[in-house]
Amino acid sequence: MHEDIIIKTAEFFTEMSLLSYFVVVLNLFLVLVSKPLLRFLNHGKPDAPLFKTKLRVFSAINVFFIGLVFYLEWSPEYTSSTWVTKCISVVVIVYLSHLVTVVYQFWIRNKFAIIKETDDQITVRDTYRSRVWSIIGTIFIYLISLVAIIQALEFENLLQAGGVLGLIGVMLALTQASWAPDIISGLIILNSGFTNEDDVIQIKGPGFDMLVLVYKVKMFHTELLNLTNNHRVMIKNSKIRDLECHNLSRFASAKGLRECLTFNIGYDTTPTTAISFFESVFAELQNNSDIKIEHQHPVEVRVLDTGNDAVRWGVFYYTKDVKQILKTRHTLNEILLRRSLEERIDLSTPKLMKVDAEISQTTG
Repeated sequence: MHEDIIIKTAEFFTEMSLLSYFVVVLNLFLVLVSKPLLRFLNHGKPDAPLFKTKLRVFSAINVFFIGLVFYLEWSPEYTSSTWVTKCISVVVIVYLSHLVTVVYQFWIRNKFAIIKETDDQITVRDTYRSRVWSIIGTIFIYLISLVAIIQALEFENLLQAGGVLGLIGVMLALTQASWAPDIISGLIILNSGFTNEDDVIQIKGPGFDMLVLVYKVKMFHTELLNLTNNHRVMIKNSKIRDLECHNLSRFASAKGLRECLTFNIGYDTTPTTAISFFESVFAELQNNSDIKIEHQHPVEVRVLDTGNDAVRWGVFYYTKDVKQILKTRHTLNEILLRRSLEERIDLSTPKLMKVDAEISQTTG
C-alpha cells in the first residue's frame, strides 16, 4: 500500500507541467523570503501589528496558490471548467496587481520621498511629487487590472465591458464628495510645504484649540499626536485646510520661538519691583538644564495692559525645544508662583479678591 502511494506521488510530480513547477517554486520562495521582503518594502521600519498582519496575509496567499496548483493537477477535470478558470484568473490578476502596486510605490518613495535615518530607524516622509506619482501610477495599474479582469471574465461584446466600466464610473461619481476633497487637500498640504512630519502646530477651530505634533500626512487624513493628552488624533485633510494652523516649529528668527507668560499684578507693586522679580527668577534658571529655554537671550518683561483691577504683565522668553513647550510653560508658572509667594508679590487681582472677602464677611 505504501509502495502504491509512493508510485502515485512520483507519477503525480512527473506529470506536472513546467508552468505548475514554476508557480510552486516561486510561491515557496516568496514564503521563505516574505519577512525580509516585506521589511524591505516597508523601508526597514514596519509598524508591528500591521506588519504581522501583512506577513500572515502574504504567506497565506502564496500557500493558497501552491495548494491550488496541486489541487488542479490532482483533479484535471476542474481545469476545463469555465467558472473555475475565470475565478482563478481574477484572483491571480488581483494578487499580481496589488503586488505590482506595492513595488511601484516603494520605487516612487525611494525616488521622490524624503528618507531620513536616525538611531537605526528609517523615516519616510511623502512629498508632493511622491504622492502625485503614486496616485497616478496606482490608478494606471488598477485600470490595466480592470481590463484584464474583464477579458478574463470573457465580456466579449462592447456592451458588457462598457456596462462594467460605466458602473464603476457611476460609483466613483456618486462617492467623489467623500474622497476627492481629502485627496486634493492632502496634495495641497504637501505642496505648500507649510508643515512637515514632526512639526508642532497649534490648530484652532470652532469649539477646540489643540497643540499637536504632525505624525503623518496620509492620502485621506492626517494623523496628529495631541501633546496635551498624548494620544493620536485623525483629522480629514479637507478639514485641516478649514482650520487656523500655527506652525510653532518654523521660527521667525534664529533665536527660536518667542513665548509669552501673562500675570496680573496689583497697582501696589511698582514696575521696578515687578521687572526685577521676573528678571531675577529667570537669571537663577540659567543653571537649570531641565528648563528648555534659550538663556543666552535675556528675558523681556513688558506691560501688556493697565486695567481697572490690575496691571497685566507679559514675560517673553525664547525656546527651541518646541516638543517640550507645555512642560516648559507649566514648570515656569510653578516656579514663578512659588517665588511670588516667597517674596510676597500677589499674582491675584487685588480688587476682585477684596470684593470676595467683603461678600464672605457679609454672608458670614
